[in-house]
This record gives sequence, structure tokens and C-alpha cells, in this order.
Amino acid sequence: LVRGTLEVTKQNKREAFVVISSERKIFVRDPDMARAIHGDEVAVDVLPRSEWSAPIGRRYLIPSTNSEGNEDNFTIDVPMDFVIETGAIVGVIREGRQRRSYVATISGDVEYSLEHGIEYVLAVPMDIRVPKITIRTRQLKNVADYFTESCCMIQQDN
Repeated sequence: LVRGTLEVTKQNKREAFVVISSERKIFVRDPDMARAIHGDEVAVDVLPRSEWSAPIGRRYLIPSTNSEGNEDNFTIDVPMDFVIETGAIVGVIREGRQRRSYVATISGDVEYSLEHGIEYVLAVPMDIRVPKITIRTRQLKNVADYFTESCCMIQQDN
């Protein structure tokens, strides 16, 4: 196991790198992120070389012919030159998002809990590296117009 900081790529939120040092980065795919988000300090297990992969940005679509001779199917070919050290996050050591603010829009969908009169709305951050945030409120009627017409600043604390 190695320890590093998770950096989710801006191009694809399903791909990230765990930065171990200035010379070493380990590639991590979405299923192997273990609920860690951008900026978290994580422990990562390096996968065997046979399971190493390449970021989507380094893959090429290769046309393949179907039974009728038409080139309308595509396969993803990963040149072995681009396959990089890949790992799976096994745990979050320290969250790196204490008291961080996000600009987000609020989804129009509202869930309502009859038990306690609490409503839930979904905040979608403008930064794709940050997952959607569920907000619990009892004052949705007071701020609903503000939420649906503009962006808002959300401060997340633990």
C-alpha cells in the first residue's frame, strides 16, 4: 500500500491520479475510488501489471468491420506504450475538503420526508470533480425561488 493525495481530472470525473511524489502518480478509475473525492489523502493498492490501464484521453477508437463489411463499429484500443501504473483506493486516510465552498445549481427535484417535515434538494457543483451534494432543509419554501433562478454558494463542513 502507498499513501498519496487524490487528484480527479478535470476532463473526466471518473478518472483520477493519486500523487505519491513529484515523480510518481498512480492512475485510478471510478469503480476503484472508494468514495474518495478530489483532495482526499488516500491509501492505494497498486494493481498487478496485467490490470494496468490508460486514461480515456489516451485511448484511440479503431474502426472495425461487421459481417457485411461496413466500418460502423468501433473498438477502443489501448497502445501498450500508454498503459500506466494503476491502483485501487482501499481507504481514505484524511479528508481534504474541510470547510470548502462550492458554486452549485440546485436541481428542481425535491424529496420530502413526512416524518420530520424535512425536504431534500440536490446541489450540482459547477466543478465536475466534486460529487452531487444532498441538502437537507426545513426552509425550502423560503429559498426555492432563489435556488431555481441562479447559482448558489454551498459550504460543506464535516
